[in-house]
Amino acid sequence: MGKVYTFPTKKKTNPYQEAAYSANTALLRELMETLILTYEDKIKELEGYKEEIKRLDGLSFKSPKEVSREVKKLNQRFLNYGITCNYFKFYTKQNQEILYYNDTNSIYVIKNNKVEEARKITVGEFIGEFEGYPFSLTIDAEILRIFDNQMSKLNTTIDTLKNTRI
Repeated sequence: MGKVYTFPTKKKTNPYQEAAYSANTALLRELMETLILTYEDKIKELEGYKEEIKRLDGLSFKSPKEVSREVKKLNQRFLNYGITCNYFKFYTKQNQEILYYNDTNSIYVIKNNKVEEARKITVGEFIGEFEGYPFSLTIDAEILRIFDNQMSKLNTTIDTLKNTRI
């Protein structure tokens, strides 16, 4: 007796062969690649901002009027970077620390790092009392950590997008 051979009804697929993708899938891949490139550009931009802020550390001013003017410019610059800086810290002669709060134009004078003995003065008193004193701006390390945190989040997002299979 002879054996009858039957042809398979289903076509065998090669497991190593790429599956056919739709136009929507290709578009999604392109969008993800564009998003990754955008995030990488944003990281480079944040690194540039961070370096610029590092250069501001130690910036010197000759008078309290100049400090008042520059605080407004610095605040606008920080807003352009996408962060808010509640106060700026300056040092002047005799180890006096000046905290200049942006939103309320409040100025606190701290001598010898004794925060509990800080005294609050107005802008007019500040200009009158510290006329002729030089000032140097001190950038708080927390501001630089904000940029590091934003860059870290973007790197995590980029890694997630790169490892996502469509």
